[in-house]
Amino acid sequence: MKRDFDREAAQWDSNPTRLAMTLALSEAMIERLKPTPQLTVLDYGAGTGVMALKFSPLVKRVFAADSSQGMLDVMRSKLAALGVTNVEPVLLDLAQDGAAADALRPDVIVSSMVFHHVRDTAALLHRFHSMLPAGGRIAIADLEPEPGDFHSDNAGVEHFGFAQSTIEGLCSAAGFTEIATATAYVMRKVNAAGAERDFPIFLLSARKG
Repeated sequence: MKRDFDREAAQWDSNPTRLAMTLALSEAMIERLKPTPQLTVLDYGAGTGVMALKFSPLVKRVFAADSSQGMLDVMRSKLAALGVTNVEPVLLDLAQDGAAADALRPDVIVSSMVFHHVRDTAALLHRFHSMLPAGGRIAIADLEPEPGDFHSDNAGVEHFGFAQSTIEGLCSAAGFTEIATATAYVMRKVNAAGAERDFPIFLLSARKG
């Protein structure tokens, strides 16, 4: 069963634990990538645009892509309220319509807490590689291995996290080089059983040769 992100969109930013995680991962990605003003960034799985808004003052343009129209509607309201003009919401699911991404031509692709919802992560990484120019970079943040209780409902969850060596191997097989991975954040939250526990999140960066 697919998770209904459209239904959750209006309240998405009201979760302080999730918001703190996204902001921290945004800062970690910015520190790792050191974006410059001439770059175009694709934020894949952008949700309500929290990460896109952190990148927007630092780069030329951000394509904030998500498969949920509800998330994009919330994002558009935020962009209008803030007067941000260099973030473009894009309805996109690369698993269903990879050709739609061909016109975006990003220099950098970032993606946070998306890969555990993607069944064929190898195919997605190959798609990222094909979209980027030589020297283009990716930054991916997601859960390290967890027992399956990060979400209270595992509808739409395809992987219970990834070992750093596994995601590195997938990136290498897709053609990326200069792969660097480290634990970037530890999210403390109440799990599905009602107990508080820590969930480590990795940050991987790599370059298209």
